[in-house]
Parts: sequence; structure tokens; C-alpha cells
Amino acid sequence: MPRRHPTLADVFAELGNGKVVEVPITHPTERVYGFCDQGTGVIAVNKYPADLADTLVHELLHRRHPRWGEARVTRETRYVMRRLTDEDIKHLCQTYRRRVCRLRRTVKLEA
Repeated sequence: MPRRHPTLADVFAELGNGKVVEVPITHPTERVYGFCDQGTGVIAVNKYPADLADTLVHELLHRRHPRWGEARVTRETRYVMRRLTDEDIKHLCQTYRRRVCRLRRTVKLEA
């Protein structure tokens, strides 16, 4: 069976499937835009990511496809992002802003 790429519909479906939090994230050696906790399914998005839409798509794909490695998620994120219109990106960010839970505490990741 040929590999099926994720669609915008897959991304929106996953946005509605679980908790997404916006929280300051620090790491001693890397810039972290977000991460998906596979144990709980919670997606954490850094309060000030460089590209919110790209970070959301990336982390939502991690949650939707937990067996995919980082390289595959990155490839599929690029695939989805190249196909989004400005209106799609605006709608994705608006939906995120309505659904996100904002946390004040900082998440400190280990190296």
C-alpha cells in the first residue's frame, strides 16, 4: 500500500483530539519550539515559537503518529506546510488560540 501523507484535515482532527498547552520552555543547549509528551499526549508549545503553524503541525504529527521518528515527522511537516494557503495557516492559528491552555510555569527540559 502506498504511503499516505498527512493532510490539513488530519492536523485539525488532531488539534481537537487532545490537550495543547502554551508554556515557556527552556533547554540548556537547544532552542525548543514545542514537544509532545507521548505518555500523556499533551503538546506543549513554547510561548514564543519562531513559526507557530509549523510548530503546531510538527507536534500534532508527533501525537498522531507516535511511531514516526523525528526525520519522518520533519519531512511530513514540510509536506503539509508547503500545501497550506495563507488562509489555512490563519485558520490553524486561530483554532489553536481558541483551544490552547496557557501555563505560567516554565518547563525546563534536560540536555
